Amino acid sequence: MLIGSALLTTLSSCADHTRLSASPVAVKVENRPPADLLICADTVPAFPAQSATIPVDLRTAIEKLALGYRSNADRLNRLVNWSVPENCK
Repeated sequence: MLIGSALLTTLSSCADHTRLSASPVAVKVENRPPADLLICADTVPAFPAQSATIPVDLRTAIEKLALGYRSNADRLNRLVNWSVPENCK
């Protein structure tokens, strides 16, 4: 029984698993997203050049928030431009 179980485990690992994986399916998207999802991200003005001195730890946190906001805004604009080309500049 133990030999049969070990043999079965060994043989299954030698099997050709490429035939078991499904081929990718491409689906053509016919409908556009709703209009409220096709709005470009708002642009936020930067801090003024003559702002007060900000402590290093607070400045680091603000920079992380700004980079995260910019990343999400870029992602949203790419998604909108994918649906409606040249909509977001």
